[in-house]
Amino acid sequence: METAQSKVHVSHHLLFIADADTQPNPKYLLAFDNGLVTAQPGIAVVSTGIDSGNVAVTVQIRNQAAPAPTSAEQEEWEEIVEVTLAAFDAGEVTVCGLMSDLPDLPELTPGGPGRYRFRIYARGRDTAVDLVATEPVEDYLIMSWPTQHDDPEIIYRQTDDYGASQRASAQHARATRRWGKPSSPARLPR
Repeated sequence: METAQSKVHVSHHLLFIADADTQPNPKYLLAFDNGLVTAQPGIAVVSTGIDSGNVAVTVQIRNQAAPAPTSAEQEEWEEIVEVTLAAFDAGEVTVCGLMSDLPDLPELTPGGPGRYRFRIYARGRDTAVDLVATEPVEDYLIMSWPTQHDDPEIIYRQTDDYGASQRASAQHARATRRWGKPSSPARLPR
């Protein structure tokens, strides 16, 4: 297992886990149904509480699946979600911010193109919501390992207020996109 840490500059509440040269596809709704991360082919996007600034990121690159987080580990974090990412383009997935220099972190996909599982841990997102943080107030742990399957996401923990607001926003966005604008309440005839 390889472990590394770095500050990562984020903006617009977005931290990317992306295959080389992959951009978010606009046909996918950028909705954080689980409150923390959304994935589409070649890219996973993590929602940060701060609008912009630095967050602390630790990565763990594994050869096989990580064991489920223990109760003690879960107590250390506010949000923990696991997703699958299909990285079939370059297979060079890194952590990065939007339009910022790459942090000093290794590639998360040492086996090249394929499917990978990512478990994202977050804490501190309620500390400075919508603000700028020059020093990190949010911590992220991102674990990665290869997988053969496109398994569904696993939600281990959801406790921060920012995540709850993201889940509510995602639910509203999906309802609005699917059915148009929510209708006004029915009026009874007089």
